Amino acid sequence: MSIENQLKIIKHVYSTVYHDEERCMQDATLLPINNAIVYPNNKILYKKSDNTIDFIDISRIDKSIFFDKGSNQDTVYDNVNQKYNLAKNKLNFNPDEYQLEMADSGDKFILNLIDDKLPTIIAISDIFPTYFDLGLCSKNSIPICLDYSRRTLDKLKHSGDITIASPMGNSLLHCISGKFNTGMKYVTIISGYTNTPLYRYIERRPIVTILDHEKKKIYVVSVPLDEFTIGQSTICLPVSITCLNDNGNQKLLIEIFSNTKSCDSYLPNLSQFAQNTITESINMISSDEPIEESINETKEI
Repeated sequence: MSIENQLKIIKHVYSTVYHDEERCMQDATLLPINNAIVYPNNKILYKKSDNTIDFIDISRIDKSIFFDKGSNQDTVYDNVNQKYNLAKNKLNFNPDEYQLEMADSGDKFILNLIDDKLPTIIAISDIFPTYFDLGLCSKNSIPICLDYSRRTLDKLKHSGDITIASPMGNSLLHCISGKFNTGMKYVTIISGYTNTPLYRYIERRPIVTILDHEKKKIYVVSVPLDEFTIGQSTICLPVSITCLNDNGNQKLLIEIFSNTKSCDSYLPNLSQFAQNTITESINMISSDEPIEESINETKEI
C-alpha cells in the first residue's frame, strides 16, 4: 500500500512525550487499529494495522495532513491567529507584523533578545472553567518559579493574569519578559490551574508561543494534550531556554523537548516530585547551538 493510502485510513494521530523508541513501540501496540503515534521529532509514524505496527517515514510530508486526524493541532494557524487578534490590545507589539512558524519537538533555534520589555513567551487559554498557567524555572531558582503569584525572578517578569473578553467567552493571557541570566538554563512550565489534568484542555486548544521580535516570528509550540499521550498529568515542561554569552547581548538558545517530561502538581505549589522532574529536564538541556536555521513552513498571522 502506498504511503498516501496508508495515511488516508488513519483515524487519529497522537503526539509523543516518550523517552525512547521501545516505550513508543510498546504503546503503539495498544492503539486501536488505524491509529498512529508520531515519533521521534515528527519523522516516523508508528501506525497500528491489524496486529502489526507499520513504520512510515513522514520526514518529507507536510504535517498539516494530520490536522484533521483528531490532533489538538488541527487548524492550528487559524486558532493562533484568532487568539492573538483577541489579545492584540493587551500586547505591547503588533502581531499583524509577525509570521507564524510551527516548532516541532526536537527543534532548536537561536533568537536575539532585542528589547527586554517585549514578551519572549506567551500562553493564551480559554477560561472553561480553568485554564493554563505559565511558569518559568531556572537551575538556580528551584523550588521557586516565575508565575502568576511570583511576578519577578531575577530580571524576568510575569504579567500575571490578563483577561481577554470576547463574545465566545473569556481567555487568559500570560506573558514572560525581561532579561535572562547569562549561562543560565531555564524550563517553561505549563500547569493546569488548581491541579486540572492537561488533557481536559484539548478541545479548547490553548496555545504556547515563543517570540522572536528581531525576525518577527511567533513560534507555536506543540504541547501534548491528548490523554493517551500525557495521561492524567497536570504539568508538562515543553521548552528549554539557555542564555548564551554573545558580547553582552542576550542570545537565547530555544529547544523544544523531544521527550517532554510531565508529572502531577501545579503552580505555584510544586511538589517534591515536580521539583525533581524540573531538575531532570534542566539536566537534559544541551548547550550545542543548531547548525542550520529552521526551515519550517511559515504563515502570515
